[in-house]
Amino acid sequence: MYVIEIEDIEEIEKMMKVLKYKKVKVKLTVETENKNFYAALLRHYKARAYVIRF
Repeated sequence: MYVIEIEDIEEIEKMMKVLKYKKVKVKLTVETENKNFYAALLRHYKARAYVIRF
């Protein structure tokens, strides 16, 4: 398995357009400290969620 990490949102958008019709698995990881934003994402999108506390 090969993994690509991209932090630039514009580059992610470009790649998503290319991957839309390819047979690949895509996983998006969103890191935030904002609990309300986290909750809003879960309400609006199908996602598996977990909290990491240090």
